[in-house]
Amino acid sequence: MKKYESVQAYQRRLAYQRAYYAAHREQLRAYFADPGFRRRANEARRAKRAVNPLYAEGRRRAAGPVPDIPQLEVDDLTARAMVLAGFAEALESEYDAGWRDIVQEAALALLEGRDPREAARAARSEFRRANQLFIRDPQLLEELAA
Repeated sequence: MKKYESVQAYQRRLAYQRAYYAAHREQLRAYFADPGFRRRANEARRAKRAVNPLYAEGRRRAAGPVPDIPQLEVDDLTARAMVLAGFAEALESEYDAGWRDIVQEAALALLEGRDPREAARAARSEFRRANQLFIRDPQLLEELAA
C-alpha cells in the first residue's frame, strides 16, 4: 500500500478513486470486457519479464536439476547435528525450549553444506534475543505473574 502523509490524504485518494470509477464505469467495463485486453496485458507482462534479469535467473534455477540429498538416516543426521550444535545428550537438552530449533538449523546447515556450528550459534543467539524481548516486556511480565 502506498504511504500517505495523513489519514485525510488517504481518504481523499479513496474518494477520488470512487468518483473516477463511478464516472467512467461504462468505459472501464468495455475496456476490461474486450477480448484483446487479456492478450495486451500478457504481452506487457512478457515484455517486462524479458528485460528483468532476475526473472530469467529464477526461471533458470527452477528448470535446473534438484540437488541430491545425502543418504543419511534422520536419527543419524540429528545425532550429528546435536554434537555439532554443542548438545552432549538428547536427554539433557530435549526439554529446552529452543533445542529443536537449534538442532534443526544445524541439521539444515549440514544438508546445505554450510558450517553447522555457525548455524547453531546464530540460531541460539536468535533464540536468546527473542527471549530477552519477551522478558523485557512489562505487560507480559505482569500477565505471567498473575
